[in-house]
Amino acid sequence: MSAEARIRELGLVLPPPPKPAGNYVPFRLAGTMLFLSGVGPRHADGTSTTGKVGAVLHTDQAYQAAR
Repeated sequence: MSAEARIRELGLVLPPPPKPAGNYVPFRLAGTMLFLSGVGPRHADGTSTTGKVGAVLHTDQAYQAAR
């Protein structure tokens, strides 16, 4: 199953990627690991989820932000 098919199966809708806010490499692939820079959990309306799990966010909020 492709990643796109799995996303559709889960009923997720991905927002368009944000415009770069500076001159940086947004990702780096090292072997089988993907490192992201400047990319965090964004909602369809463009807002972001921030905060430390357990201090600011409940576990279920962090889970939804990761989805």
